[in-house]
Amino acid sequence: MTPLGLDGELLAAETIVTLELRQPGFVELAPGERARTRVGWGGWDGPPASGTVLVTWAGGQTEVTAHGPVQPEADGPAVNLWTSWFERVG
Repeated sequence: MTPLGLDGELLAAETIVTLELRQPGFVELAPGERARTRVGWGGWDGPPASGTVLVTWAGGQTEVTAHGPVQPEADGPAVNLWTSWFERVG
């Protein structure tokens, strides 16, 4: 997961995935199903984020509009975003 800037370009913000045990460690979706995950971002000192993130997986990617603040209020130093496992919605 990588945030996009106002210009649509990828921001140089790294994302780490927490490693809590989850069986299975993935979610499979049928066409039309949705999933969600929580994301945190402690600090950022780069260009403004747009509120859109690029989510990638083996074999694909999509742009997603995030809900909530588009970037941290903290003015740096730039730190990693964190996320957990995706969960099926609905």
